[in-house]
Amino acid sequence: MFRRSVYSRAVLAALILTLTACGKSADEASQPSPAASPSAPPAQPSSGTPAPQPVAASTLSAATVSAAKSVAHCSLDTLGGETSQTNPVTVKAGQTIIAGGWLVNSGLQPPPQFTLVLQGSDVYGFDGVTGVARADVAKALNTEAAGQSGFNVAANLGSIPAGTYKVLALIKINGQDGNEICDMQHQLTIGG
Repeated sequence: MFRRSVYSRAVLAALILTLTACGKSADEASQPSPAASPSAPPAQPSSGTPAPQPVAASTLSAATVSAAKSVAHCSLDTLGGETSQTNPVTVKAGQTIIAGGWLVNSGLQPPPQFTLVLQGSDVYGFDGVTGVARADVAKALNTEAAGQSGFNVAANLGSIPAGTYKVLALIKINGQDGNEICDMQHQLTIGG
């Protein structure tokens, strides 16, 4: 079973690397691709949808985040106007930033709702929804269900203290399986 899992992940990683270079010139294809989750299709801004309404932060329990299973798949394409190639992203305190990307659960289904998490010395969350068209994700994950996995969250950082935060996505699941979490592989630094 372990070999099958490793093999499946290796094949998926090779597919992602191949898709990342598709449609690029020779110069662009030779540039390193941005780091994302192992199952990330090429970064593509979640655009073409109306700007989301700003969402205030809520305080989350660190135990809720640490107890979640790391089985979801995600990618953060833009954060605070920066592309996924900028890491960490630095912003001024108190502003509203847009986080855009995609997210699916362990069943490769986009969750209707999720929480964009900033994890530092304290943990903060911003309610988000999927539903932005992402044909690239559906193709890379080989499932039409992932075609609406895109999101854009307008995070109002007004109540978040200065510091550096890890960016995660928390999917709340009803039932016995517990919550799922995905590490966006990005950090956000909020300046004073």
